[in-house]
Amino acid sequence: MESTQDKWALVTGGNRGIGFAIAQGLLAKGYSIIQVTAYQSWH
Repeated sequence: MESTQDKWALVTGGNRGIGFAIAQGLLAKGYSIIQVTAYQSWH
């Protein structure tokens, strides 16, 4: 299995819906993520 150490992902639309699910999946696999959203408040 490939290591996710030092792997980063940029997730757009990550505050809800598909983007949120993708961000959660990547975090669960050990990725570090940068999450970009158009909204000013965090949920």
